Amino acid sequence: LKQAQDSETSGSIGGDTGDAPSVNASVSDIALMAGILQCEAGNSYEGMIAVGTVIMNRIASSRFPDTLKEVVYQKGQFGPAMTGKLDRVLAQGPNSSSYKAAKEVLGGKRHPKVKSCLYFNGQQWTNHAGVNIGGNIFW
Repeated sequence: LKQAQDSETSGSIGGDTGDAPSVNASVSDIALMAGILQCEAGNSYEGMIAVGTVIMNRIASSRFPDTLKEVVYQKGQFGPAMTGKLDRVLAQGPNSSSYKAAKEVLGGKRHPKVKSCLYFNGQQWTNHAGVNIGGNIFW
């Protein structure tokens, strides 16, 4: 996250995990990350870390927007953001494992098998070659 996205309390999340630097994240950033991880990875904690890695890779890439909110809500990218599923999860509150994964990803944790990936899709929706983690194919 190149900057906190709202005026809510923000601060550095986590410590240096050795994977990537931690970032300043607002309360709403953490909730948004938790919500999209829950939507995209279901109950697969490993899948949540992998999806979070792709999201953080996109934020760091010049090919994608610079903030978590812009990446998640970029037109045509994340199905749950387009269908309203993400809004429903956010309204209900993401589950605790999603929050844990979100804090770890924002704290610098990355999935080693997808450190350079910018894309993923459900295995049932793609024939793309890649790494299968938690039912998603990453490339």
